[in-house]
Amino acid sequence: MEFCIALHAHHEADLPVEFLTESYESRLNTIRTVKRQCESPARIALRERLFVEIKPDDMPPWMAKLGEELAKLRAEWDRLREGWDRLGEERGRLGEERATDLIAYHDAHCSCGWTRERRNIFTLAGI
Repeated sequence: MEFCIALHAHHEADLPVEFLTESYESRLNTIRTVKRQCESPARIALRERLFVEIKPDDMPPWMAKLGEELAKLRAEWDRLREGWDRLGEERGRLGEERATDLIAYHDAHCSCGWTRERRNIFTLAGI
């Protein structure tokens, strides 16, 4: 997982020091490409001037420790997210295996007109 601590990674943030879950180079590339499409040259120049990576040797110990803790939390988040995605895929597979039964149950209990081709209940209801 990429991670960096930087000043002014975004033009609006709760704090001027941000703990990014991307590399400094990745964020700088976003500033120079994506942001350049919608912001003036003066804004891009200001972003580039103020966006500064804080290197480990320049951090006070408390900041380095905070960065390590946040990186651990992000890694745990990513691990849990992978598990969640895997469970979602399994849920979808199980649902597909019983799709005919599920639709039949629905149709026996609801007359809304839902079909796999017409899934939007608002459209079905004319609203």
